[in-house]
Amino acid sequence: MSKFRRPILISTRLGSISTPIDELLERFNAYGRAVRAATGGDIGGLLILGSIPKEEITKQYDCVEYRFIGKNPVIQLFRILMILRALPKQRYCFIAGDIWLGGIQIQLLKTVFFRQAKSQISVHGVPSFKSKSTLSFAKMFIFRLLLKHVDSIRVVSQSLIPFLSAITPVKGSQILISPIPMRFPKESVETEKPIDIAVVGRLHVERGISEATEILKRLLKSDPTRSILILGDGPLSGDVRKWHDSLPEPSSVTFLGHIPNSMVSKKLLTVRVLLSCATEEGYGLALREALCCGAYVVARRNSGTQELLELYPEAVFLFDTQEQALETLRGILTGNFSSFDNHKVIQKQRLLDEESLSRLALSWIN
Repeated sequence: MSKFRRPILISTRLGSISTPIDELLERFNAYGRAVRAATGGDIGGLLILGSIPKEEITKQYDCVEYRFIGKNPVIQLFRILMILRALPKQRYCFIAGDIWLGGIQIQLLKTVFFRQAKSQISVHGVPSFKSKSTLSFAKMFIFRLLLKHVDSIRVVSQSLIPFLSAITPVKGSQILISPIPMRFPKESVETEKPIDIAVVGRLHVERGISEATEILKRLLKSDPTRSILILGDGPLSGDVRKWHDSLPEPSSVTFLGHIPNSMVSKKLLTVRVLLSCATEEGYGLALREALCCGAYVVARRNSGTQELLELYPEAVFLFDTQEQALETLRGILTGNFSSFDNHKVIQKQRLLDEESLSRLALSWIN
């Protein structure tokens, strides 16, 4: 029996995640590669038990082994047990692919069937419990229980720790800070960027989309020649389209809706500034991707963006009011700020990714 634990990611909602499966599996392959390196090849990678049929996976990954467990929660649990019983005897680390059903399943496996196993959940952002519905109450209850009983809690940003502590007391030893690995641009930054400002991400209230469109409207009123790009989809897509159609010069704004994540960096290479009005930010993956693509970031001040500012002060600007945002945007677009080297951002971000992947792998295998 190996002296290392075998990490097993249980992803019961793999088919309902907005990120394309191939992009997710590329990320998981990076995790598997880190596991292989940390164990000197003793553990070959990451075993994923997921809800997407294997035939829908079109690529091969050297550090990921994938098994289909179905879509029904009861069938999933039965298949998980069958798969685990057929594996050579070893110790496990169960990793939840989501903090609801996946979290429940890993704790059930650990508590009832594999008491020597470890368990880990990941918190990528601040879950919303604002609704007073029964479902919202149930989710809060489940989340609290998981925080108390899992062996480790992976957060993608230091800024999420106060949020967890406000939900329920958690031990510092439980928490592991390990960001999501980045997608780095494969092409060079364009010398002349045709797009002045971009808004990228899911279009919903928490992302501050209404404030972003108001800032852009005010900017276009004073300078209608500016080119704007909006990338994303979500509940407020209809409102954004109405706002776009109401503009005096709607041709200055391009609204593409959802595009594959693999295409986002290509678009960001053509952008001068990324505008973010999110009231809360976790790791800020899109913001970091923009910086790697040579775009400045102008963002509403919160704990997540403050963390980003401390890392990249030469390229990140925070605002507390719309007037501050407008002043900063105009300053960047008129050349009042010195340029920054995106290659230095990429170098620093690559190092952060390598350290993060190593920490994560060690948390699983020990």
